[in-house]
Amino acid sequence: MQPETAFKKDVMKALDKLSGIYYFKVQQVSVRGIPDIIGCYRGRFFAWELKVKKNKVGKRSLQAYNLKCIKLAGGISREVNPLNFKDAMEELCSIS
Repeated sequence: MQPETAFKKDVMKALDKLSGIYYFKVQQVSVRGIPDIIGCYRGRFFAWELKVKKNKVGKRSLQAYNLKCIKLAGGISREVNPLNFKDAMEELCSIS
């Protein structure tokens, strides 16, 4: 199993433990730049781009543009990796 696939499974397992969450993982076959995980929790839209190892969202990439647009529209968007995953979950769980 690829590292990104394993991380994605860990993320989904953690999200599944939250009561009242709706999310889906995006299959990026035909649409580029869409975050890997899109969902709604406690009435707030969120989108996470999952990265592992040295992979990062490029500052001028379509992924970065979409994350910025989501944030400007009032959603929660961020790049999530194994090092900041705990922070991302805390941000999500802090929604009241």
